[in-house]
Amino acid sequence: MKKIKIALVGQPNVGKSLLINALCKANMKVGNFSGVTIEKASAKTFYKNYEFEVIDLPGTYSLDGYSEEEKITRHFLNQNDYDVIVNVLDATNLERNLILSAELLSLNKKMLLALNMCDEAKKEGIELDTSILSQEFQSQVVEISAKTKENLELLLQKIIILFESKFIPRSQFYTPLCEKSPEKEDLLYFINELSKKIITHKKEERNLTKKIDALLIHKFFGLPIFLFLMWLLFQLTFSLGQNSYGLYRIRL
Repeated sequence: MKKIKIALVGQPNVGKSLLINALCKANMKVGNFSGVTIEKASAKTFYKNYEFEVIDLPGTYSLDGYSEEEKITRHFLNQNDYDVIVNVLDATNLERNLILSAELLSLNKKMLLALNMCDEAKKEGIELDTSILSQEFQSQVVEISAKTKENLELLLQKIIILFESKFIPRSQFYTPLCEKSPEKEDLLYFINELSKKIITHKKEERNLTKKIDALLIHKFFGLPIFLFLMWLLFQLTFSLGQNSYGLYRIRL
């Protein structure tokens, strides 16, 4: 049985912990990273004669950050003690997440992009062109939902393919530098322009509530409807008051 060691990397609140639980069920092992009190979560799962060991690295916004979590993630990734990086992204907030993804590319390791919360993105009318993202980042892209477990088997299949494939170094377009460097500004511009190509917001269908709101603020019908509703409310209140008074007199 072949073993695949996976570094699970992503920004905070992208659903990494939910994903590792969905993949590995109850096989979670919790400890601490060496020399620090920050929790280290790892888990194992098995699929098609492969053993997957998943290391859930601390959520980090950037590889060149200075927080304890970011230092731990950077140190672990530089140790090369893993086979594949699975970069988990929030599909509902993709542009912000792609900053870290671009930094991970500079490591020149086997990497796969897992777009989590794709079900939520669809509900919000967000459409993603993953083919463009895959081409620009020279990486496989899988749309998943850790919550509904959508495409988790496909994710494992893609990881196996990536693990077994010969790695071809990417052409680097970014190396983590200080925040004010021209290269960092170029990266932000690149991510912004790329996001415009990838992300499409569908025109939201007008639901019943919005239709009612539109009717109430209509320039011609809004005021008559409002006055009618006020009259109706007055009649209802008056009627209830009379009935209550009648019951009170009967009891007396």
